[in-house]
Amino acid sequence: ECFRSYQTDDSSWRDHSDFLMNNPRYAFLFNLDPSDYKAWATGLKSAGYATDRRYADRLIQTIERYHLEQYTDKVVAMGKGQPQRDFATMLDRKIEADRRARGIQPT
Repeated sequence: ECFRSYQTDDSSWRDHSDFLMNNPRYAFLFNLDPSDYKAWATGLKSAGYATDRRYADRLIQTIERYHLEQYTDKVVAMGKGQPQRDFATMLDRKIEADRRARGIQPT
């Protein structure tokens, strides 16, 4: 629906999360298991997130090719028992820890 540019990757991810969480069209997704990337990919497609007929399949292939599910699994594990509002803080900590592990200076 809109295209934007961001100063940092983190601000892009946060805005994208806010977009999904605050749009009624995607509300049903938050009833899914957060680690079920296949259900999320299919749900995003069915909600009209992308016009590509193969969007869900391509997203799943990308997640599996680069093992991106590991990041969701780690954040979900960190968040057990945490209030939802702390999720962004946990994600920020995870991003910074990953950057340090790769030798990237904090932003």
